[in-house]
Order: sequence, then C-alpha cells, then structure tokens
Amino acid sequence: MAVMLLAVGLSAQDNAKYNDLNYILDNKHMTAEVDKNPQAYGEIIIPDEITVGQKRYRVTVIGDKAFKGCKKLSHVVFPRYLERVYRSAFDGTAWLSDKNNWTPEGFFVVNDTILLYTNKNVKAKCVLDTKFRLIAAGAFEGNKTVTSVVLPEGLKVVEENLFKGCKNLNKVIIPQSVKKVQRYAFDGTAIYLNDKKWKKGALYVDGCLVATNKDVPATFQFKDKTPTRILAEGAFAYSENLQSITLPASLEEIPDAAFQHCLQLQEVMIPASVKRVGEFAFYEDEDLRWCKLPSELEVLGEMAFYGCGDLREQVLSDKLKRIGDGTFYGCKKLKQLRLPANLESIGDGAFAGCTELEDITLPATLTEIGELAFAGCDKFTKVSIPAGVNEIKKGVFKGCKHLVNVTFAEGLYAVGDEAFLGCSMIERIGLPESTFRIGKQAFMGCQSLERIGIPENLHMIEDGAFNECKRLLEVQIPDNVEVLSDEVFSDCINLRKVTFGKKLRKIGSLTFYNCRSLQEVKLNGEVVTIGVSAFQGCKNLTKVELPAGLKKIENDAFLDCERLPMPAVPADCEVGKTAFKGIKE
Repeated sequence: MAVMLLAVGLSAQDNAKYNDLNYILDNKHMTAEVDKNPQAYGEIIIPDEITVGQKRYRVTVIGDKAFKGCKKLSHVVFPRYLERVYRSAFDGTAWLSDKNNWTPEGFFVVNDTILLYTNKNVKAKCVLDTKFRLIAAGAFEGNKTVTSVVLPEGLKVVEENLFKGCKNLNKVIIPQSVKKVQRYAFDGTAIYLNDKKWKKGALYVDGCLVATNKDVPATFQFKDKTPTRILAEGAFAYSENLQSITLPASLEEIPDAAFQHCLQLQEVMIPASVKRVGEFAFYEDEDLRWCKLPSELEVLGEMAFYGCGDLREQVLSDKLKRIGDGTFYGCKKLKQLRLPANLESIGDGAFAGCTELEDITLPATLTEIGELAFAGCDKFTKVSIPAGVNEIKKGVFKGCKHLVNVTFAEGLYAVGDEAFLGCSMIERIGLPESTFRIGKQAFMGCQSLERIGIPENLHMIEDGAFNECKRLLEVQIPDNVEVLSDEVFSDCINLRKVTFGKKLRKIGSLTFYNCRSLQEVKLNGEVVTIGVSAFQGCKNLTKVELPAGLKKIENDAFLDCERLPMPAVPADCEVGKTAFKGIKE
C-alpha cells in the first residue's frame, strides 16, 4: 500500500511584533529570531527576551538581512542570549559605514565578543583572539587578503558561508571547542578549489570533513592518519554513488542533512560515540535499510529518517526524551520499533505513513503526541493512551484502518479534530469522565463503531464528530452539551435512539442527516434552534416532540421525513418554507 500523503504541520513558527521590531517565533524551543526591519533607524536595543501573549521567548538569532539598507541605523545593542547572527543583517547601515566602529585589524566587533565583519585590513595570517565567542555567518565572505586563519578556542560553530569566496585562503585551524561546521563554510576558498586537497571525493579541513563531490565511491572509507571528529552539515547530501559507510569512532554527532537525499545509500554503521543525529540527517534515503542507532543516543532530530521507505526496524535509546516532527514519516517498511522507556513527547507526523508498523507500547512517561503522529499506520490493532496525555491532537490516528481497541486513561481533556477519522474497525469507545471536548470529525468514518460511552462532563461535540458511523445504534447526549454542531451524526444510518441532554439549546445543520433508522425525537425545553436539514432524510421518523420555547426551525429541517406526521409547532416559532416538505401530512 502506498504511503498516505499527509499534510504534516511541521512549522511551529509565527510572526510577531514587539517594541516596533519584527520577530519570527519558534514555539517549540521558545526562541525568537529578529526578522526583516527595513524601517529601523537610530539606536536599536534588541531585548534579551520578548513577551507575546502569555509566552516569553529568548532572542537567539539576528536573521538574514534583518536591518539591511537601514541608512539611518546608527547603533545596535545585541541580546545576551544571542547564538547566531548573519553578516548580511547590517549591510548598508550607517552603523556599518562608520569607520570609528572598525578596529585597526580590520574587524567590526560587537560587545567585544562578536565578530560581525572583516575587511581588507585583515592580516594575511589571521589569528583570532579567544574573546570571540561568536563569529557571524559570512563574516569573512569574499575576503581576498586572508591566506590562513586560526579560529579562537571557545568558538562552538563554524558558521554558514564563513569563508565563502576567500580565494587565497589555504589553511584554517579549527579548535577542539567547535562542535558544528555549517554548510558552504569553505566554498570558493583556495582550499576548496585545490583538487589535490580532495581525497576520494572528500574535502578535509583540520580533521573535519567539510564537503564531498561526485567522486565519492560507493563504499566510503575515512582517512586513517587523521581522525575525523566533525562532519559538516550536508557533508554527503545528494551523493549519487554512496551505498555504504562506516562512520569513525571519533564522531560525536551526525549533523543536519548529512546524508540527505543519498538515493543509493543502503547501510550506515554508526559508532557508539554518536550522541546526536541531526535534522534531515537521512532525509529521503529511499534505499536505506540498515542504520542501527547507538544505545546512548540523546537527540534524534526532526525528519531524520523522513521517507526512508526501506528501513525495516529500529530500537531507540532510552535516553531519548523526544521523537521530533516527521522523524520516521513515510518509513513504509518499518515493522518493528521499541520506543524509549523515558519518552516524553512524539512530534507531528513522527510515524505517519508507516504502513507496516506493528502495535507499539506508548510509555507511561509520555505527555504529548503530536498531530498526525501515527496517521496511516494500517497495522495498528490496539493502542493504550498513557495518563499523562491530556489531548489526542488532530489526526493522531487518522486512517489507522485496522485499529480495533483504544484505551483512554482518566485525565484526557480532548479528542482533537480528525483524531480517529477513518478508523473503520473500532467497535467501541469509552471516554473517561475527564473528557471535555470531542473535535471536528474526530470519529468520522468509524464504520464499525456500535457504542460510545460519552461522559457527563463533556461540553462540546463539534462538526462531523461521528459522521458516517454507520453501525452506531444509540447515543446519549450529556446534559452539559449546549450545541450539537453541524453534521455530528450525519449518515449514521443505523442510529435508532438519541437521548438529548437537559441544557441543549441548538441543533446544527445536517446534524442527523440521513439517520434513516431514527424513529423518535423528544427535545428538551431549552432547545431554541433546529438548523438547516438537521433531520433531513430520516425516513423512519414517526414522532417529534418540539419544546414550547423553540424559536426557529430552518429550511429542510425535516425534509423527506416521509413517515412523520406534522408535529405541534409553538405559535411564535419561525418556520422555514421547506422545513417540513415531504413529510406524511
């Protein structure tokens, strides 16, 4: 069966404005990036944190071109939690053009610790002071003067495009403190352009593999003499030849997109030393079959194995607390999986489309299951929701066609939109007393569902919640439900009995459309509105008792209820022209 094409909401970002500056919010990590602010002028103070609604975000990034072209921008105070800044952020500003802000060494330095720009005054052999804790992305880009650079001890990241286009740069010393090398850091340098520097399709800089090319062999071996301690982001991405690789024991991390779209990659041997697998690490490696993760793995990035259609089994480290968005999305041959014993959250679409994945045990430590997390997992037959999960989010088990048994724990607050949509084998559902809301189309298309225990505490049953539950026989609406939304029980063709709650005030459009087994409707005294086509097509309806306080019956409300005698309608009730068209009398 083909992998379901599901719209996974992987972006958890919003835009916001705070004190006249634009930001991009990361709601997963509660951080903020300074976005483009083309009208900024004067002195700008970027705060350490911003508050949006009830949430606080640390400002960690000054984004690409954030203040570009702001000719009247004279000074910027940086936030103390800053982790990344783009050189392009201040292109064309008065602050950058002021010669007084440049050091004699050719550096533009902020807060004495952030190296933002360099110019032609930089010495050919540049040894950077250890005070630089952060160097901007592209800080040396296009520099024609520098020939060698010693990066400072304490630096953690060699940023993207850092030395791009430095045509005379032929040597860089990378300190042990560096844990990441971003993409394109050395593109266009003398190092990159020297064919003799490339060994079996790989380019190394001071023990770091920073790039590969089309000459990578099918079976890749790392250099023997110098241990490779770092792979750059995207180091093997889009490799057309690579089929198998054994990573070196000195490696601590597989970076983001390291093996992205390596379509022939089948086998990866990962050493025990690896503690982190980055985002998109093996993204769309369609032939990847063997890739055993280390038992001490601490971080598994979002979309790490997205689209790895040939991956068969995986055991996850008990040190993992989170499985990110789309991590195993579309792994359609993944059959066996053991979740970490201490797992706390599963991201959006994490296992969506894993059509061969067999029943798994959700650990008691779990508190969050993301949207569409297990959508399309056809082989699931049973699932038990842990007590810590208080919401079944949108589409979590959507399309799990063989799911029969679902157990909920007390503490569940909401069954979200489309949570069990299309789970056609579920026969019974018993919701705990803590359940407050059943979302839109939550159980739509559960065609085997015969009985559902709806708790008295329930307040909301939203649009289409039980639409097309064709075997549903009987429903008791709790007293706290005030509105039966549109299409809630539409096409429940075997629904015979409905007991309406005491506080019900409104029946929506198409709510009981085509419930052709329904025989009697007795509404309580609080109901004031019956919506369009609410009971249309209820062909066996023979008795309807309308409350004295009813104010409105909309068009087609009882259309084609061919066995229904005309009920007694309150004198001041507004009745649509076709409300009773086609009834018995």
